[in-house]
Amino acid sequence: MSKLNILRSLLAAALVVSLSGCAAGIGVVGGGAVGAILDQKNPWRGGVVGGLIGGTLGAFVDIVSRDAALSGRTVEREHDGYRVVAVPRPHPARHCSYVQERVYHYGTLVREYTRTVCR
Repeated sequence: MSKLNILRSLLAAALVVSLSGCAAGIGVVGGGAVGAILDQKNPWRGGVVGGLIGGTLGAFVDIVSRDAALSGRTVEREHDGYRVVAVPRPHPARHCSYVQERVYHYGTLVREYTRTVCR
């Protein structure tokens, strides 16, 4: 498969996943793309490994955010050098919360994002 076809496939997958709003899916696509770019000798291997790592981290962040939204309290969890802090905030919709996510890698803030989580 040519690099152009790989890029087209990744962009199509990214569009579908971004419309669904799933953190794990976004992690798979983003990690896969980065892995494919970084592993010049075997982009398929890099894409698979990057996708697995990105998907795992995305699912971890998603679980922590949902726990925070459901409990109404700040939730903090650690796994493999990553620490996720999720802080729920009021949302105008009755069954939803804004959740501010902060992801740290060995103490360094690597991502900060606020999203809506609905029950």
